[in-house]
Amino acid sequence: MSISKPRLLALLGGICYIAMFHWVYLSWLEPIWGYWGFTYSSPPFGYILLAWTLAFLPLTWMPLRIIRPSQIVYWSLYLTVLVPSMMVPLFAAFQPLPKVVLTSLLLWFGFAVMGLIYRLPVLNVRPRPLSSPAFSAGFIAVTLVLTTWIYFVLAQNFKLVGFNDVYEELRFPATDLMAGSYVGYAVMWVSSVFYPFLMAWGLARKSYLIVSFGALGQAFIYTLTGLKGNLVFIAIIIGFSVLLKANRRLFGVNLVWGLVLLGIVLNSITITMTEDVSDLPFAASNILFMRSIGMPGLLTAEYADFFSDHPLTYLSHVKGINLFIKYPYRMDLGYEVGSFHHHAFELNSNAHFWAMDGLAGLGLPGIVLLSLLCGGVLFLIDSVASRHDIHFSALFMTFTAINLSNVSLFTSLLSGGVFLSWLMFWVMPDNYTAAAVQTRRARELWLGFSPSQNPLPYSDPPS
Repeated sequence: MSISKPRLLALLGGICYIAMFHWVYLSWLEPIWGYWGFTYSSPPFGYILLAWTLAFLPLTWMPLRIIRPSQIVYWSLYLTVLVPSMMVPLFAAFQPLPKVVLTSLLLWFGFAVMGLIYRLPVLNVRPRPLSSPAFSAGFIAVTLVLTTWIYFVLAQNFKLVGFNDVYEELRFPATDLMAGSYVGYAVMWVSSVFYPFLMAWGLARKSYLIVSFGALGQAFIYTLTGLKGNLVFIAIIIGFSVLLKANRRLFGVNLVWGLVLLGIVLNSITITMTEDVSDLPFAASNILFMRSIGMPGLLTAEYADFFSDHPLTYLSHVKGINLFIKYPYRMDLGYEVGSFHHHAFELNSNAHFWAMDGLAGLGLPGIVLLSLLCGGVLFLIDSVASRHDIHFSALFMTFTAINLSNVSLFTSLLSGGVFLSWLMFWVMPDNYTAAAVQTRRARELWLGFSPSQNPLPYSDPPS
């Protein structure tokens, strides 16, 4: 069986990415953040080899070319959740190693199950698009209303502060101001749907004025709430756009190798030249290595440990479900786990959906069940987005990728804007976001069938 050159490059890049993360953990995460839980227990070589193998194997089936928007999410979950979740729980060893391995195997299996949606043709849905003027007017009106509401509630909290001071100066005061006002929904909707729409639309159409409006919106939210992810999102969506424009067929390859090179350069600078925690390389390392990649793995370990001997929530931590099932804890789920592991009652250890909904809600079997549910949600998004330009639709899903790496799936559906994104795909005009209307060939590629006598298979066409 022959392996294509792009697949071989992806496999080699995956090995380098795993090795890079292992090196970063030993050389930076453990020395700097060991007190936070990034300890190293020196596991036996056989366990390390198994962790590397489980982290590596998904690259044998993952789609290298982006033809569905949810594949952006799938790649993000692989790089920021799956790989660190194979490594960090093993290194930190909060539980006996056989239990760590069991959790890792179920996560790996759940990720594989989720990927099965790319073996299926998307549904041939019949949405109800609005006219271009109606859609534009509605979008502008809703964006302005939500932005105005946010400003009037949080205007007194407006500050320009650095990342090191963001919690004391912005995040905690903003939380107090938003309490009981429901404006938190508006903050999440503009951050995850409306401003990302502007940036994705502008990048797809090469309208950089529109891109700047979306970016300014995200910066505006940061200055009021201290949500660092809004600023980080700007860099991520621009980076994804560059990769998509460079070569959409090799998106996965370029993404992996880009992160490998960035990680090597950044960690080399950080461990050899940086001593001041306020330095830019140190701050960048915190964002990339600790917050974006390391924390999802550490939270996998923390949730697996906590719910190994604490009552499961049976999803009663989800609003609506708690009307029928009693929630067993005094504080919200993230605060319960945070206070247990870090003895800090103000710490909200919110985590990816495999941890918050899977492990916390249903235990180890919940990992697989939530994988099926998340895969179904992504499949429905792909189905309704199939009418639209793939460059736009993939970029529009970027914030969803960030959300699912950090919060509950159920939170993402409503507060995180996943349902709103689906609705916008449903009602926007066919040619609204494309520089030119998609060709019939592209449409057939999405659907997996053709009305012609020579249908196209649901796979990448030959170059």
